[in-house]
Amino acid sequence: MKILFYTNLIFLTSTLFAYILIDNISGLTCQFFLGIIQLLYVLISRYKANTNSLKQHLKYYKVAVVSFCVLLGILVLLSQSTLNIPHGIRITIICVLPMSIATYFVYITYLIQKQ
Repeated sequence: MKILFYTNLIFLTSTLFAYILIDNISGLTCQFFLGIIQLLYVLISRYKANTNSLKQHLKYYKVAVVSFCVLLGILVLLSQSTLNIPHGIRITIICVLPMSIATYFVYITYLIQKQ
């Protein structure tokens, strides 16, 4: 499980570096692949989580991911309407929330490899 944690951490930091050092498009591209990788890791982690507390963390993660997808869907629907969504809210939904969820999953993989 240490490999899972360290590869997850490497992907997260490379995504952060892409945002900081390159540009937003590269960061979003890295973030997309980070999301796919983390969803695959969830399937693996589900079988490695032995304690109730880790299973609870994974449930919170799943709820966060589903909530984000619903929020992103609402954002897409609202952007097609005549409503004008402020730039700060769009950036928060598209960039900040997924990276926060990804950071939480890195924490979960840390807890799994620590046990």
